Order: sequence, then structure tokens, then C-alpha cells
Amino acid sequence: MKTLILMRHAKAAPQQHDQPDIDRPLAQRGTSDAKAIGDWIRKKGLVPDIAIVSSAERTQQTWEALGLEAETPMKSASELYDAVPSTYLGILSRLDCDTVLMIGHNPTVATLAEHLLRDVDVPLDLTAYPTGATMAIAFEGDTWDSAVKLPGKLVHWAIPRELFEQD
Repeated sequence: MKTLILMRHAKAAPQQHDQPDIDRPLAQRGTSDAKAIGDWIRKKGLVPDIAIVSSAERTQQTWEALGLEAETPMKSASELYDAVPSTYLGILSRLDCDTVLMIGHNPTVATLAEHLLRDVDVPLDLTAYPTGATMAIAFEGDTWDSAVKLPGKLVHWAIPRELFEQD
């Protein structure tokens, strides 16, 4: 069994004049949202074996705010910034662990989620994959390359604002 935790970076600050998009930091709300998702990941027993994180400032800060660095090694992946779903799948196919967290950007994250779930109904709130949204998708298979060839099963999902509403 393989589990992919697919996360869109948390809420970013508005882009400043002459600031490259890749350098946009998290907004204050983004930091608190990511902390809530980190707590949710632990509560659900989803602590990943590895995290693959886009090299953009906001995704790196999302990773830091999750607070999983003591339990999970992280690999920064510049190729996840401005990527297509096949880029994510290519990285995933080379991994040999069971639970992987990938933090990236829309529209790629949403498109990848739809592809991996195929005909499974995706909760309406996740179809737009808002900032900080995170889903765990389970796959049958011994390798990632074989696992993602079949539809995955949505096992958990969260949107930060809904986590705060539950408190």
C-alpha cells in the first residue's frame, strides 16, 4: 500500500512590485494554516517517510510551518515549481518509500489529484484545491510506478479553514 499526501502550499502574501513569483512568502494566515495541517497529518497517522517540496519560498515556508522536520526528511525540488502532473509522477515513480508528502502549486496539484482519483467523486470543496488543502490518496501496489497506474482512493482530506471551524 502506498499513500500520497498531496498539498497545495498555504496562503501566500500578495506579490510585491518587481518581486519574482517564486520568491513570494507565506502570509501570516498561511503560517497558521500550515501548522493546523501539520497537526492534522499527525492526528490522522499520516506522518510521511519523505517530503518532496517545491523550491518556491511559499512552499518551503509551508513545509517549515508543518513542523514535521524532526520526523520526516525533506527534499527540495525546483522542478515542482511551474510543473505539469507528469513531473510529479516522475519524481514519485523513483521513490521507494510508502508514504510521501508532496507540496506544490495549482493548477498542477488540482489536476494531479483529479488524475490520480480518476472517476472517484472528489469533495466539492477540493475541486478548486484552495491554499493549504491537503488530501491523502491510497494506492494498491508495490512500487509507485505501478501504484499510480490504477485509480487511488481518497482516504482523508482537509482544508485549513474547516480545521479551525472544528475547534
